[in-house]
Amino acid sequence: ASITRGFLCQSWVLPSGEKEKGNKYNEALETLLCIYLKHTDDVLKSVEEIAGVGVPELLNSTKDGSSNTFPTLSRQTFIIFYRVMMSELDKSVKGIPAGMQSDSTEVQIEKLLRWNVAVRDFHILVNLVKVFDSRPILGVCLKHGRLFIESFLKQGMPLLDYSFKKHRGDVQSLLKTLQLSTRQLHHMCGHTKLNQDTNLTNHVPPLKKLLEIFVYRVKAMLTINKCQEAFWLGNLKNRDLQGEEILSQVSQQESGGDEESELPEDDAEEETEDELDGRESDTRKTKRDDDEGSTEVSDSD
Repeated sequence: ASITRGFLCQSWVLPSGEKEKGNKYNEALETLLCIYLKHTDDVLKSVEEIAGVGVPELLNSTKDGSSNTFPTLSRQTFIIFYRVMMSELDKSVKGIPAGMQSDSTEVQIEKLLRWNVAVRDFHILVNLVKVFDSRPILGVCLKHGRLFIESFLKQGMPLLDYSFKKHRGDVQSLLKTLQLSTRQLHHMCGHTKLNQDTNLTNHVPPLKKLLEIFVYRVKAMLTINKCQEAFWLGNLKNRDLQGEEILSQVSQQESGGDEESELPEDDAEEETEDELDGRESDTRKTKRDDDEGSTEVSDSD
């Protein structure tokens, strides 16, 4: 891992003095990045370093610049880094054992900590689509976003079922962060349908279905822990990648279709959103801004 990191942290320059580029360079870079994340001591921390340190450095650089920490990370190679980070993040969370009722307090805390880091990484990566909004990036995010939510439902939610009473604050914090990501994924679905890109819209129905299941799964978790009062229903409007509301007329034209008919109460103008803190004011509910003061779980439909 240290050797491959060394290659990622240096500029690749040809004898002519020009930076290397092209298909062979991209293939070699992807291979090195895969090896690095596969063999690093903590893949979640490594992903967080690239996404939380390297990418901001890239954004602060010139148009043809690169990250200071990872000179191989440029605007041209961002798709490679993004695809590999998303893929390795999915693999990593699949390796976190599902929560069991027999887990000790120490084991519960350890799993919660890992999921917290994973959800934080996921949030950073999903939010990057607001800046890098090309079609390939959207495709990667829609695909791996679905896989991440799927793993969380299978392995993360059982952990929350058994951890909620003892670690309520940690569970709520985790769900608040994940809610911000599910909301952005919902916006991506609306943006994708609006642009009528068939290859991307194929990702939408299964993703929206999972987001819907996630909402009701959280409700079930709260019911198990006799905390139903923390659950309430609101409306989440369709928005684009930048958070701008998609006009209802357009939404109505784009909504519908056999694949979406499986989802109950398909409302073209507003999507159902379940939230874990009923203390949000009516004004804030209307604005629908990302709210750090309450825990919300977005329904995809």
